[in-house]
Amino acid sequence: MKNKFKTLLFAVLASMVFIGCGGGGNLSPKEVAEKALSASKNFDYKTLKKYVEKSQIPKIEEAEKRNESPEDKELREKATFEVISETISDDGNSATVNVKITVDGDSFENDLNLVKEDGQWKVSDRIF
Repeated sequence: MKNKFKTLLFAVLASMVFIGCGGGGNLSPKEVAEKALSASKNFDYKTLKKYVEKSQIPKIEEAEKRNESPEDKELREKATFEVISETISDDGNSATVNVKITVDGDSFENDLNLVKEDGQWKVSDRIF
């Protein structure tokens, strides 16, 4: 179970890195993180691409083509996410969002890094 949990964490974090082209609007880092996590959880790669750095989009496209095991899909679908905190850097160009991820009663916290890209917040960490 621990191994699957780590795989899920890696998958969630990787997905967040891959949201890029548009869609960020004037959203806060917290809102972008929530949208990215939700898209990742629901295998909505089209939406996910809107909230990650452009450099991450090829990785998301690779993930779209990959067939995940039924067990990995089930774990991802069961996952819940809660934003704990948001910290924006003094220069306003980077942020950290602390997220609590829970699957089958097991929880862990992880920091997601975001950056401003074309004036919008984008996740710069890998989500899946």
